[in-house]
Amino acid sequence: MENREAVWEKHYRKNNFSEKPDKWIENYLTLFRKNDRIIEAGCGTGYLSEYLLNKGYQVLSTDISEAALKQFTLRFPDANVMKLDINEALPFKSFSFEIIIADLCIHYFSKKETETILEEFRRILTPGGKLIARVNSDKDIHHGAGEGIEVEEGFFCKNSHYKRFFNSDMLKRFFKDWEIISMTENTSDHYKKIKHIIEIAVSNIKDY
Repeated sequence: MENREAVWEKHYRKNNFSEKPDKWIENYLTLFRKNDRIIEAGCGTGYLSEYLLNKGYQVLSTDISEAALKQFTLRFPDANVMKLDINEALPFKSFSFEIIIADLCIHYFSKKETETILEEFRRILTPGGKLIARVNSDKDIHHGAGEGIEVEEGFFCKNSHYKRFFNSDMLKRFFKDWEIISMTENTSDHYKKIKHIIEIAVSNIKDY
C-alpha cells in the first residue's frame, strides 16, 4: 500500500490552501450540543474546524499531515490540533467524544482497514454519539470513480493511489452496527469539476 503520510505531507507542502470549503456541516448542527466534545478526523487545513470553533464548540482537529496542521495553526493559533493517523489504534480512552466528523477522509482504505477505523470510532464515541461523514460516491466520475484497477468492491488503485467510491448499499453494510440517522447523495461545485458525494450521519449504539 502507498505511504499515505508521505502523500499528504507532499500534497500540503506543495499547495497553500486559502479557499474556504462549503459549509455542508451546517445541515447537521441540530445534532450538536454546545458542550459536546468534537474531534475532526482528517481536518486538512482546518476550515471546517475553524467554522465550528467560531460557533463556540470544542474541537480537536487532527490530520496525518503536519504541514496541513501548520497551515491551520498559522491562521488560527488557538486551535487544538493533533497529528493522527486514523488507520492506527486511536490514542483516546473509550467514550472520549460525543461527535466525530470525517469529511472525505475515510475512503482511502481497504475493507478491513475501513471496518477497523469505524470500530475505533465507535469505541471513542459515547453511547449515542454521532459520526458525521462525507465520502466519495460511485457516481463521482470527474474524480476517479471507475478508474484504475478495482482491487475490492468500489476500491480502486490508479498510479499507486488507492481510493474507494461508495454507494448506499455499501455504506449500509459498513454501518450495519450503527443507527443510520440520514444518508443523502449530493453534488458539490466547490471543485473545478462537479463532485458527487454521499453524506451520512450515524449514531453509536454500542455500549463498551
